[in-house]
Formats: sequence, C-alpha cells, structure tokens
Amino acid sequence: MECNEARRRLGASLDGADPRAEAVRAHVRGCAACAREETLLLRVRAAMGRAPRAAAPAGLVERVMARVQGREAALSPWITLLPTIRRMAVAATVLFALSGSYALFASRGGAPEPPRTTAALGLKVPEWSAADGETGSLPLSLLKGRRE
Repeated sequence: MECNEARRRLGASLDGADPRAEAVRAHVRGCAACAREETLLLRVRAAMGRAPRAAAPAGLVERVMARVQGREAALSPWITLLPTIRRMAVAATVLFALSGSYALFASRGGAPEPPRTTAALGLKVPEWSAADGETGSLPLSLLKGRRE
C-alpha cells in the first residue's frame, strides 16, 4: 500500500470501519511519515474528546423540523404529479419520433421502388403469355425453377 492510500484510509481504519485496516496498520508500522500522521490524528481526536459538548438552543430541532415539513407540504402536489409528468414526457418523445419518421418517409415519396435491372440496362425482354394466366416478363414457372 502506498502512502496516499494509507493516509486516506487512516481515519476509517482507526475506527475499525475500513476492510483494509490491517494493510493500513502494516504500512504505518513501516513508514515513519505515515506513523507521524497517525500520531497527529490520534492527538486531534483526543483533544476533541476532551472538548465540552455544546447543546443545541432550546427549540432548534422543532424549528428545523417544522421548516422541513413546511417545504415538503409545499412540494407535495408536484411530487405526486412526477410519475404522470414522466409518462407524458415519454409519450411525447415517442410521438415526436414516430411523426418525424413518418415525415421523413413521406418526404422521400414512400418506399423506394426496386430497380428494374432490364430497363436500367436497356434490355428488351419479351412478354410471356401462358395458358394458366401468367403474364409479365418471365413466367412464374421459370422463376420457381421449372421449365415449360
């Protein structure tokens, strides 16, 4: 463990609240600078422990709690509306995205038509006519892999 980490963890390790307290103790035993830091911290804690405890003025807790409850009461209508406002915001976002997608799609003339390779190449394909009612560029039976 390095000095910076040991010094950062020193107070919690002295309180027994640091899971790496044993590693901090091992570092402090081998590092004179961190040992001085630990001694200084222990002296400050001891001096604070000897200082007289100041009592809060009479009624302070009640006044603070009354102000907190007053602010909560003033905010409570808005707090109850938050879930509704969130749902409305999500619905508006979805509606905006859908309308934007529709506008973009419509501005491009709808779905693009697939390219007609024979027309693009300038090829002439004879029209077919079959007894079963097939018409067009190629009989469906040829497209399915059967020859007539």
